[in-house]
Parts: sequence; structure tokens; C-alpha cells
Amino acid sequence: MNLATASPEEIAAAASGLVGWRVLSAIPVRRGANNRVFKLVGQASCAVLKIYPTQEADPRDRLGHEFAALSFLARHGVVAVPRPI
Repeated sequence: MNLATASPEEIAAAASGLVGWRVLSAIPVRRGANNRVFKLVGQASCAVLKIYPTQEADPRDRLGHEFAALSFLARHGVVAVPRPI
């Protein structure tokens, strides 16, 4: 499945395996020029999923850099940023 073009229902099904709990719905928050953002809603949890489609014209690992930066901040006690999972 290509998450860059997947429906919200397909996103919810795929996201359940990523977050470790059953995602009941994936609500599109916005579609940017280089990503898609969904609010994931579960029975007692919620999260945000950000999808970066591959772009041949821009080979940077945007997801990897964002995840690394958020992980670095979390390791150093910064709590005013999203916690990467």
C-alpha cells in the first residue's frame, strides 16, 4: 500500500500496527506540499501520523530528520514537543 495516496480507512488500518493500539479512525488534518497529517483516534488514545511521500526531486530523509530531532529533544527532557513513536 502507498500511504501517500491511501484513504483514511487504509491509513487507520496501517497505523494500528505502528502505534500498538487499534486505530478507530484517521482524520485528515491537513495536506501540505510535502506531507499528509492525520489525527489517529482510538478507544482511549490519540496520536498524530505524518506521512512524507517520496519525492525524486528532493531525496532528503525528511521523516528521519524530524524523528531524530524529536527523539533528541525527548532524551534531553524537552516536553513541549511531540513525542515520537
